[in-house]
Amino acid sequence: MLVASCTKKADDGKTYVKEEVSFMTSDSLTIFGDLYMLDKQQPTIMLFHQGGSNGRGIYASEIIPRLKESGWNILSIDQRTGGGTYGSSNRTIEGLDNTYSYCDAYPDLEAALNFIDENGFTGKKLAWGSSYSAALVVYLAARQGNKLDGALAFSAASGSPMAECMAKEVMPDVEIPVLFMRPGNEMLRQSAID
Repeated sequence: MLVASCTKKADDGKTYVKEEVSFMTSDSLTIFGDLYMLDKQQPTIMLFHQGGSNGRGIYASEIIPRLKESGWNILSIDQRTGGGTYGSSNRTIEGLDNTYSYCDAYPDLEAALNFIDENGFTGKKLAWGSSYSAALVVYLAARQGNKLDGALAFSAASGSPMAECMAKEVMPDVEIPVLFMRPGNEMLRQSAID
């Protein structure tokens, strides 16, 4: 569903259309996001935020402009576990009794991938996750790898909040390239090794 639209030329002369979009998950929750579209044949990257945040707050000021400079279509969503960290608000959780766990947000990632497929994006597709969503991106790669060309997992969360959806549990099922990144200071934690 298109909520708002604007057109802007990128620095290299390419024209991006920005749309506020919404779509349903398999468990009937409406997810809100922002789609930056250049051309449906270009590669598309789906951005999933970390806990307590939202797509606009964490990615809009630095990451999205860099991806646009490189010619990516971008879908940045507000998952059901989030908030106002890094600014902006999480449109998906507004008005919800937010008792969802991090693992409960997995259908949000699948719905984003389905949205891209159903709307005719034919270029390569990558999923990008941070913290808890990085672990969920690995699940997406394991379960929906036939629809993805790769995944990026930044500081994948582990430990008790992720007990039901630990990335390491599905790694043997992943058949697409996944780049895992974690700063050195996080590697000192036992949960980073688990």
